[in-house]
Amino acid sequence: MKIKGNLKSGKGVTLTILIITVVVLAILASVTVTVSMSGLDETKRYNFVSELELVQQKMLVINKEIELGTTAYDDIGISYNNLNSTVKEEVRKILNQNGITDYSKYTYMSKSDLEKIGLKNMEQDVIISYGNLDVYSYNGIKIDGKMYYSIEELNNI
Repeated sequence: MKIKGNLKSGKGVTLTILIITVVVLAILASVTVTVSMSGLDETKRYNFVSELELVQQKMLVINKEIELGTTAYDDIGISYNNLNSTVKEEVRKILNQNGITDYSKYTYMSKSDLEKIGLKNMEQDVIISYGNLDVYSYNGIKIDGKMYYSIEELNNI
C-alpha cells in the first residue's frame, strides 16, 4: 500500500523522466564520440605531415652531403627502375596523382631504409627525389574517403 501511495504522490521515478534521461545521455555520448573521432583524425594528419617534413629535412642534409661528396646515404633505397612490378605500379599511381610523369628520379625508401639514415620509428614508407626534395608517402592517409600522399595535397583540402 505504501508503494502505491508514493507513485501517486509523484515521489517515484516516472517512465517519462527515465526516457528523457536516457535520451539526454545518448545525445551526450554521441557528441563525445564525434569530438573524440575528430581529434583522432587531426592527430593522424599531424603525425603524417610531421613524418614527411622530417624526411624532407633529412633529404636537404643528404643533398648537401652529396654536393660535398661526404655522404654514404645516396645509395639507400630502391630506385624506381629497380622496383618490383607491384610496388612500381603503386609508386606510378601516387606520382601520377601528384602530376609527376618522369619517375626515373624517384627512390622508394622503406621504414628500415629510413632508419639507416637516422630516422627511427617512422610509420610509413616514402618515395623521394633527392634532386628536388619531393617526398611522398607510400602508405598515404585517408581523409573523408580519399587517399592523400603528400603535404601539398593536404594543404589543398
